[in-house]
Amino acid sequence: MAGGRDRRYLTIVERIARDIESGALTVGARLPTHREFARELDVSVQTVTRAYAEAQRRGLVAGQVGRGTFVLGHDTPRRAEDVSTVGWTSFGAGAAIDLAFNCPVLDEQHARAVSQRLRKLSDNTKLGELIAYQPPWLGLEHHREAGAAWLRVRGLKAKPDDVVVTSGAQNGVATVLSAVTEPGDTVLTETMTDPGIKFIAASRRLNLKGVAIDDQGLIPDALDEACRKARARALFCLPTHHIPTTAMMSAARRRAVAAVARKHDLIIVENDVYGPYTADAPPPLASFATERSYYVTALSKSVVPALRIGYLATPPGSAARMSASLGASSWMASPLTAELAAGLIEDGTAEKLVARQRAAMKRRQALAARILSAAKIRAQVTGPNLWLLLPEAWTGLQFASYTRTQGVLVIPAEAFAAARDPVPHAVRVSLGGAVRDEKELAKGLEILATALAARPQPGYVGL
Repeated sequence: MAGGRDRRYLTIVERIARDIESGALTVGARLPTHREFARELDVSVQTVTRAYAEAQRRGLVAGQVGRGTFVLGHDTPRRAEDVSTVGWTSFGAGAAIDLAFNCPVLDEQHARAVSQRLRKLSDNTKLGELIAYQPPWLGLEHHREAGAAWLRVRGLKAKPDDVVVTSGAQNGVATVLSAVTEPGDTVLTETMTDPGIKFIAASRRLNLKGVAIDDQGLIPDALDEACRKARARALFCLPTHHIPTTAMMSAARRRAVAAVARKHDLIIVENDVYGPYTADAPPPLASFATERSYYVTALSKSVVPALRIGYLATPPGSAARMSASLGASSWMASPLTAELAAGLIEDGTAEKLVARQRAAMKRRQALAARILSAAKIRAQVTGPNLWLLLPEAWTGLQFASYTRTQGVLVIPAEAFAAARDPVPHAVRVSLGGAVRDEKELAKGLEILATALAARPQPGYVGL
């Protein structure tokens, strides 16, 4: 009997799903408060809380602190991590046009480049060495040298001994924070930030606090004030292509941020995974505070996603400190894929593929600017996404809910909020390889343009 009572929350979830399917609950409708629903169903508040959490995990609803719980749509299969980040991804979305997922545009050139490297790898006399565990876990010397070469093109001079090979950028950021923080430490970031840092902060039990931003990203004075108010351990930021606003931090601003970090003994964790999209970016933030900066980048967003190889540049002499935290997450990056990545970097193929990405995104940004000419957008000329500022009538969550019913997926600003800070009325629109081609992209953008001219339906009021 107790077991049956313990599972009553699932009955509530199923009821919500049925009501959405039948139309009794419309997208954007506000659900009763936990206490009101508990009283209506004659169950405990804890049972309703558990039911709402499960409904949110399934992508049925979304909760907003201080506002309530709102209906998203049908219960479609998707990965739990996708739902908990935004609830709007393409996984399980069927025929929806995916302008939510940021990924590069891939074509026959990518397949040909990887195929050629695989053939060379198969003839490698050291193949036996590459398929074994390879100490040091920080990466083979040859692969760290390739990483240093990749970083030099990005504007950061780092010795191979100070480079760590990682399984992508997220693994690099997690590795750093695991090494330099303790549970309970405060980590600062932009008020709007990459959702990946929220996962890491939650898993490490770190306190994530937002710092005000403007059109250049992080504001130095706001960072200084945040450091005075909270004893922060680290700063996580995206200076070159800020996610989601696309802001670009000037060299002068980077120098000022570095000075604040030095003043407050703040460790800098710089994510530059989208840096390759910008050919003329200012020097990395890490170059202004080398002694306290950890610079993270990867090939997944600009070259070939499946390689899952990233490079972490540490302060001089600090790479060995990453060994324990790297081992706790993945032990080591795959030497096979690291060899593929090194080959693409060494023969110049990686940079050629990056150039193709810039060209593809320049075309797509021009297409978006034309179709959304009546809208207010922020974008970089060769960037992979744009930041669409909405009419005052719409919140990001409302607009993303509505466009989802029209067959287009975008990500609302609420998904990028670092903490409980107010969020702008905006959505992120990705222009990359999640759509089949530029024709499908144009169709999705036209649907967005039409949606901008609409107003929220009565069911959306108060969302």
